[in-house]
Amino acid sequence: MNFPKNDINVVYPGINSAFRNISPRMTKKIIGQYHISSPYFLTVGTKEPRKNIKRIINAFNKFIQQSYFKEIKNPPILVIAGNAGWGETITGDKRIKVIGKIDSQDLPALYSASISLVYPSLYEGFGLPVLEAFACGAPVICSNRGSLKEVAQDAAYIVDPVKEDDIAQAMLKIFTDRSLRDKLINKGLTRSKFFSWDNAVRGVLSSYNQLLNK
Repeated sequence: MNFPKNDINVVYPGINSAFRNISPRMTKKIIGQYHISSPYFLTVGTKEPRKNIKRIINAFNKFIQQSYFKEIKNPPILVIAGNAGWGETITGDKRIKVIGKIDSQDLPALYSASISLVYPSLYEGFGLPVLEAFACGAPVICSNRGSLKEVAQDAAYIVDPVKEDDIAQAMLKIFTDRSLRDKLINKGLTRSKFFSWDNAVRGVLSSYNQLLNK
């Protein structure tokens, strides 16, 4: 399609108000139900090739094998949450925990308690989990492909999704650099506020008004 740019208005969806930063007391209770007892990186979504799960696992293994973690008593784990999807088999060591489908009411707590959401998808139509994590105060590592860079802008740590070393380096930076982590959290919270249903309604009404006034 070759529409003139002036004839196109982009209206973004809003974020469900349930996605907000959850208190440590509540997150401890909820993540305990999933038997998570270590600091964790989180990846979410139906298990299918475009979600890039195998590269996420490989990147995490590169991250956790670095000498930095030899002196840490309780090093981080990777938590993979989501439906079985294409039935992709996920194997790994004890540092990789697959919790499968989760109750949607628990997702804000899982975001809030995570070190970071890891979401380097090969393709996304929109990428709502990025915004959900932002709203919950979680830093985000996401892909430079598809819609994700547009959605996240400079509020996420952007990586090339096919470069496992880049993903591993992003994990290390966020885990070890508190100032970077705080910066991403603050930018994410600010970015998430743009995606409200009030803004979506205003965008639709503005588009209709422009159409009627032509």
